[in-house]
Amino acid sequence: LTKINNNTLSSAGIATGDVLQVVSTIRATEIATSSQSYVTTNCTASITPSASSSKVLVMITGSGREDAAGNTAKYTIFRDSTALGSNTANGFSEQSSDADLIKAPYSMIFLDSPSSTSAVAYTLFMKNQNGSGSCKACHNNTNTTVTLMEIAG
Repeated sequence: LTKINNNTLSSAGIATGDVLQVVSTIRATEIATSSQSYVTTNCTASITPSASSSKVLVMITGSGREDAAGNTAKYTIFRDSTALGSNTANGFSEQSSDADLIKAPYSMIFLDSPSSTSAVAYTLFMKNQNGSGSCKACHNNTNTTVTLMEIAG
């Protein structure tokens, strides 16, 4: 809890690991790409951390599809224009199959340290690894949810 003392806010009572705020958005408009480079899905949420020491827990879930044998759909998270994770080329989630079509969920969780008190946007990006056919997010206009939790640092 934030303490108000003489019209100023203090962090007394806020412990490391406390959830300070939660933001969540839903997008349900299908998007497809055959690009071999990551493209935005416009599934995004923004949060303004209250302290530069805060962390942001990013959770993205939804349903995707790839539609060509040997194709691989890859999904990842961007903070503004920066790909997150240690292996940015391969992303956080993928769908691949020897069949002509596969529909599968994607689910990503990442604890980020944006080191900022300015608004930051987290967005689902995707690419078609092999370049044949296409891959999709929000398949058949199903929901993709982007949830952000600010965690006290």
